[in-house]
This record gives sequence, C-alpha cells and structure tokens, in this order.
Amino acid sequence: MKLHISIITVACLVACSSQAQTIFSTDFTGDTPGSSPTGWTSVSPSAPAALNGAIVTNVSGNNAVNMYDYSTTANARLEQDFTTSASGLHLSLNFTRNANIAPATSVQGLYVALGSNTLSQGTAANRAVNFRLFNDGSYRVDAGKQNPDGTFNSNPVVSGSNSFGEGGTTFNTHTLDIFAYAGTTGGATLGYTGPGGTNGVLDPHSFAVYIDGAFLQNASTITTANGDYAFQNSSFYSQSNLGRLGLVTGGASSASGIDFLVDNISLSVIPEPSTVALLGAGSMLLIGVLRRTRRSV
Repeated sequence: MKLHISIITVACLVACSSQAQTIFSTDFTGDTPGSSPTGWTSVSPSAPAALNGAIVTNVSGNNAVNMYDYSTTANARLEQDFTTSASGLHLSLNFTRNANIAPATSVQGLYVALGSNTLSQGTAANRAVNFRLFNDGSYRVDAGKQNPDGTFNSNPVVSGSNSFGEGGTTFNTHTLDIFAYAGTTGGATLGYTGPGGTNGVLDPHSFAVYIDGAFLQNASTITTANGDYAFQNSSFYSQSNLGRLGLVTGGASSASGIDFLVDNISLSVIPEPSTVALLGAGSMLLIGVLRRTRRSV
C-alpha cells in the first residue's frame, strides 16, 4: 500500500507540474481607486495626470485600471517585466471601451504588447507583439513578414469598424487572448489550447489573437503557415524568449483621446509538448494504480 501511495504521489506531482505556470496576474482588487496600480515594474506617469495615466477605478464594486490619454505630448504606460525560460506565452485580459471616441488615425489606441525585458513598450522597436484597440470598436494587428528572399517587411493589418460587435454608446466587456511563441527560426511549431477548448498551432516567432473567443485571422498573404501573425520586428527572430508585458496608449493623441478599462490580467506559460506528454503519462499512471488498488481490496 505504501508503494501505491508513493506512486500516486509521484503521478500527482507530474500532473501538477505540467499545468500552465502563471507568471503574472492581477485583478487590481488590492489597489486603491483614484491611484496608480501597485506591483508593476513601470507606471508612466507615476501618478495619474489630468490628461493621461493609468488610474485604478471602481465600477459597480469592481476594481479595474483606466488607461486614458488626452495628451498630445506623452502617452500612458503600464509595464511588467518577467523572466521565464519558456518560449510560449498566453496573455489574457478583459477590456471595456470607457468612452465613445472615434480615433483620428489608425495609430491612436491602446496597445497591448509583449517585447523585450526591461525595455519600454512605448518604443515600437521593443515590441514583438503589438495589438491595438481603438475606441470606435475596431482593432489593428501590427505584423511582420519574411519574404522568400529572406528580407523582412513590417505589414500592419487594420480591421474593419465595430470589430467588438458593438457600436455607438454601448460599452460591453470583452475578452482578449494572445498566444505568442518565440521559438527558434526553422524550429518546431507549438500547440496550444485556445478559448473554449479549441486547439491551435503557433509557428516560431508568431502570435495568435482571440477576441471574445473568436480567432482573428486575415488574408493568408500576411499570416504564417498556421494562420498566425508573425512578430512585427525582425530583431526578435534571433531571440527565444519574451520578457515584458506592456499596456500603452499609443500614437500622438488629439482631442479625440484614448479611454479603456482593463481588468483580470493573466500571463502564463504555454506547456511544451514534452510537458503535456508528461501530464498524460502521469494521469494514466494514476488511473492504473487506482484500478489495481480497487481489485486488491
């Protein structure tokens, strides 16, 4: 019986260790409304200003961070460094338009970015993943593309309007999921489980985006073999890991402004295929031991 218990313990440890590792998460519950959120690597401006900032806001008893920017000279940034040996990451969050604002250009929005450790995501060159949300209900994906001759082009992709499924003064809360894979140039792909249990495949140096559980995919000419978006900057093709999460009000604002609520942020590791195999092996071992134990009782 002691042997059975030991085997079960090992199997459980294998299974538990194979679950997705959470790197960073927050729902702003412990933060004070009216102040900047705490526990982040960098908050800019350090305290909410009249025209821009990241300010904790309580809406119907629930805290969220309000990313707003009506300044024509500076943006607002909320950034978190992380260190992991894993090359696959899953970022999830909730977002809500906080005002009915039509962007003046296709750059004035809330940027959700993953990029280089310690480097500001306010700089485009530091972003591998760059997904933009606009106050008119549309989005934009900034993606790269490697040409057959090996050269690299940056090809931003702009969606149609009202991509959140709402318009006018309707302010619904939406989910955003980004799956990113640094990988190795010419290396293996990485499988992941998307929203609702859907299965996806990431090519090296690519990312996949879901809004409200729906996979965003555009013309095959600007996506990778598995329908993903390639990292927007070629400099990341020599890197195997990402190291900073950023929420940035991007683009020189005007009177139109940028105004979003963000909540329930979670950043976790996508288990590698070998880890998933260990999970399966651990589960089968546990089931087998339990069956043998029942027979011997």
